[in-house]
Amino acid sequence: MVDKPFTLGENFGYVFSLDEAYKFIGEFETQTTTKFTCYKADKDFGAIDYTKRSHNVCWEGKKAVQGVRIPFNGIPFICLGLKLYDCQHGKDRTVLAKKRRKEAAENGGIATKKPRVVQNIRKVNCTAQIKLREILMFPEFKIAKDTRSRRTVSSQRVRAALKTGNVHPERRIYIEFPSDSDHQNHLVGEAGGMCQPVDKRITNRIHELVADGIKDVKQVRSQVEFFVKNVLFRDKELPKTTNRRFYPTTKDIHTHVYNATAKNRKSSQESGVPDQLSSSTDIDISMVELVELPKESVSVVELPIANVAFDTNAASLLEVTRKLKDKNAGIC
Repeated sequence: MVDKPFTLGENFGYVFSLDEAYKFIGEFETQTTTKFTCYKADKDFGAIDYTKRSHNVCWEGKKAVQGVRIPFNGIPFICLGLKLYDCQHGKDRTVLAKKRRKEAAENGGIATKKPRVVQNIRKVNCTAQIKLREILMFPEFKIAKDTRSRRTVSSQRVRAALKTGNVHPERRIYIEFPSDSDHQNHLVGEAGGMCQPVDKRITNRIHELVADGIKDVKQVRSQVEFFVKNVLFRDKELPKTTNRRFYPTTKDIHTHVYNATAKNRKSSQESGVPDQLSSSTDIDISMVELVELPKESVSVVELPIANVAFDTNAASLLEVTRKLKDKNAGIC
């Protein structure tokens, strides 16, 4: 189990910021070789403005709230929002969109481009979830003894303070992690390592390497392993090498190298700058034998170009033409 600053149970605890919560979710996924994706979240979760609407003052978690109940500790609080993460093998929540796309195609509707899936994740209705709750605690209104009258008086004081803005709440993010038994219909732990999607930080690193001209799969693999060991998990326990999330397969690397190359090429075409120019593109204009133009206006591109030592790709030719045009601008 992941160590948390404040634990309230085996799989339940809280932190004081959303960044801390994300950190522990990442560590939990690494240690358990699992992957979770956000299913739904309230707007601005982690920084919800409590002044925009009224709230019920609570003393302990309600049964209606999903997840483990927040225990009574004498401090009143309000619930601001909820964020749920599904196991990557959970319910397929895009079934309706897929059905509509299929029906549109069958009925001759406007064809829409299907999202390109780099790695297919099988959905098997796993029920495991990570649940986050954003809570505002009011320690200054804590009651020493739990009685109905004390709760009523303190709740009234909290509401009055909220109206005037004279309150100093403590924001907490409560986290509930699933147990291994919550996972269903798929492998978990080290056995499920090869079902993991490649980590976003790894794919970003591969794109950086490709941009730097490193495209050989063996070289990319070596750089990725160095990145995992010395950047992502420096001074930490390394994940299992069977965990595909941090140790992508040869096919994964080849796919992401290809995608990065295609992306760079498209970006170059849109900007009008070739993605890779040969070293001979930087041509010395003195190597070009110029022909003086006649008095009649003649386009520079119609000039015979001789004794030019350069790579005959299109990019170089355009560069030479541009330089000729600049140098002969005063001849006409």
